Amino acid sequence: MAEITRKQALDVIRNDWATYVEGFQSLSPADRAKFLSRQGYDSLSALLAHILAWWEDGQRVIISLQDDPGFAPPDYDMDAFNAQAVARFQSWSEPSILDAFEQERASWVSFIENLPASTFQNQHIAHRLYMELVFHLEEHALSPEK
Repeated sequence: MAEITRKQALDVIRNDWATYVEGFQSLSPADRAKFLSRQGYDSLSALLAHILAWWEDGQRVIISLQDDPGFAPPDYDMDAFNAQAVARFQSWSEPSILDAFEQERASWVSFIENLPASTFQNQHIAHRLYMELVFHLEEHALSPEK
């Protein structure tokens, strides 16, 4: 089971995710295209829509786990979830998606700062935090060669 501390969670969301779009934009056009192709998305907007949807769901699940220790998160059909996320944001302009991504990232900072310390001892919540913040970043690491 992956563990994460408040400090680690805040570091990832404040630093690594804060520079994600800039890192993508610093890639050459050819490397951007390769990266997106490997990720299975046709645009930065589609990739960010996917991340936004998971982040929104992650906060909902964590709140539900706090409120009800017996809460069982949904059994996700990943492909359907991701397709719905992309479809939901499809009509949005790239600047709107970028703004929504930054707003959601800032929301995570506040969310993490306000979580009770006991939250980080709950292995289900700590696992979800790890998955949303660390694993998801690793999964979408900005490497044209990966």
